[in-house]
Amino acid sequence: MKKWFVLFVALCLALSCTAVLAETAEEIAEASMDDIIAQGQEAVLDGITSASVVDYFGTVMTPEELEASINSANGFYAVASVNEDGTPNIGFYIFSAAVKDGKLYLQLGLAENQTRKNIENGSAIVVMYAPVPAEGPYPTVGARMICEKVADEALLAELMETMPQKSDLIFEVTLIRPLG
Repeated sequence: MKKWFVLFVALCLALSCTAVLAETAEEIAEASMDDIIAQGQEAVLDGITSASVVDYFGTVMTPEELEASINSANGFYAVASVNEDGTPNIGFYIFSAAVKDGKLYLQLGLAENQTRKNIENGSAIVVMYAPVPAEGPYPTVGARMICEKVADEALLAELMETMPQKSDLIFEVTLIRPLG
């Protein structure tokens, strides 16, 4: 009798799961791509707004330390921007750095790519840099940096004279945080 009862319960569960899965598949098929993207963006935005509230590990590098380390071209480099549709974009680019009047500036030499297009469309950027670790499997020293594009033409011209690339994509680092 127990075997029949267990078999009956298993059959009921299988039928109810099949009905739920069919209903979910039907909802997905009926949903527009805009609805699906909007739901995904809500989840992403919620994750971003609550992320990185506390710094857990790593030491913050000074602007001077970052300048020397970044310009050594020996590390991990990433630039994050936002696409026109609100989705994230991240690319791995080597950039250069300069310190002027105690402020850190980064110069990106980008080809005609999505990150450059995002910047030209007004996207903010967040940059990550970590030097190759001397010991251990992963970097714990480095920085996450919030950046603003330099708009002052005189400052831009002055920085372009001293920075190694011939790019006018120069950003002031407004906030430096550790990696973790």
